[in-house]
Amino acid sequence: MLTRSPVPFNDSMTGHAVDRDAQALMKEARRRRRRRWSVGVVVVVAVVVATLVAAIHGGGPPSATRVIPPGPAPRLIARWTPSDPSGGSLPLGAQITDVVSFRGHVLASGLFFPPCTSPGEPACTPAEKVLEPVVWSSAAKGKWNEAWNSDGVTLGTGTVQHLVITPDGVLLFDSGMATALWRSTNGVTFTRVNLPPAMEALSVSDATWGHGLTVAILSNRFAGGPDKVYGQSDTVWTSANGSTWTQSPLSQVAVLAAVTTTSSGFLMGGQTKSTKRPTVWTSADGMQWTATTLPGIPGDGSETTAVASIGRDMTAVVGVAGVGPGMYWWSTNGTKWMRTTLAGGSSGTSTNPVATPTGLIAWDASYPGSDGAGVELWSSPNGVRWHQVILRGAPRTSRSVLEGLYPDQGGALALISLPPSPSSNSPERYQVWQVSLTRR
Repeated sequence: MLTRSPVPFNDSMTGHAVDRDAQALMKEARRRRRRRWSVGVVVVVAVVVATLVAAIHGGGPPSATRVIPPGPAPRLIARWTPSDPSGGSLPLGAQITDVVSFRGHVLASGLFFPPCTSPGEPACTPAEKVLEPVVWSSAAKGKWNEAWNSDGVTLGTGTVQHLVITPDGVLLFDSGMATALWRSTNGVTFTRVNLPPAMEALSVSDATWGHGLTVAILSNRFAGGPDKVYGQSDTVWTSANGSTWTQSPLSQVAVLAAVTTTSSGFLMGGQTKSTKRPTVWTSADGMQWTATTLPGIPGDGSETTAVASIGRDMTAVVGVAGVGPGMYWWSTNGTKWMRTTLAGGSSGTSTNPVATPTGLIAWDASYPGSDGAGVELWSSPNGVRWHQVILRGAPRTSRSVLEGLYPDQGGALALISLPPSPSSNSPERYQVWQVSLTRR
């Protein structure tokens, strides 16, 4: 029987306060992982031009030199409005890692550190009062309320929470040095799911629902180490009901980063350990997977960090070690790919796309004090050609940080954190804004 050691929580055995510096380090780790989550939640909406379809299906294999150039730039405006008209934030002490739309509400998942009771008080969060995970809920244009909490700490404070919407309700993944899972039919009452030991011992990287299945990919931290019981590859698991899970075989040793649903099955992105090159996998049933290495990318250390699809159109984002920004690729069948470009802007190393009713938005954000240009957005109707978007009403980047963009029926949801003043020991506050695209 597979077993794992329990994951320790900061000072939980001694009852000492959680140190704020340690919280900041853990939060930065969650932020990096959260940005990796966000790149996997993508939907591309459009019809592909016949000439490009012919280019993909004709001739020899595509290469990095065959790049689709930007076309005439449409004048698109991204309008930002706070989801709570009163400007209200989530409760002080909430640290948010995912946001979704669910039956007329917005759900946010994360952790809760009770704030200090006295201004200027040093680190003061008792370990026994921290909650992980927690779900907050807000009706349309309403205030935030706690919907559910786990009544304690499940895996620790260095964790990331992820919400997956299914026809039956919501799945809440809690991911750190292990994985925990809850199910809910209403977004208010959550029931813990008993996972197979081989799944519970690993860490969920991404998950998607489609074709009657939830497909989850898990990172194997034991790969390459002395513990061989979990194998040498990241793993894929599927479930039809969120309760019973089955592992899917992979023919290669893989590092997996993202998964999404396609019109004919599923699409994953990552890297094969044998080639160390960016790779995509396609599957009709979530069980049998076919790998394709994206062509024309020199050097090792690159991987497919995001995948997207609707209809026949598929998008893959490739990150190359030491090179930025990310490379965008497009395909109609998952086996032959052509590179596309982002027009304009001063893109950083991460451009993370999300779906809107008018197409795809890719985003990049610099943090306060960095040399970046702040928030930048690009738009594409189909993932083939991309253009920079004009911002209207976006929060001032000198006082806020764009933590992520998430799909929404009316556009996109933007998660914003508001750092405290340098002299304050209080944690940052989080807000959710709505972003919609309109033509100028």
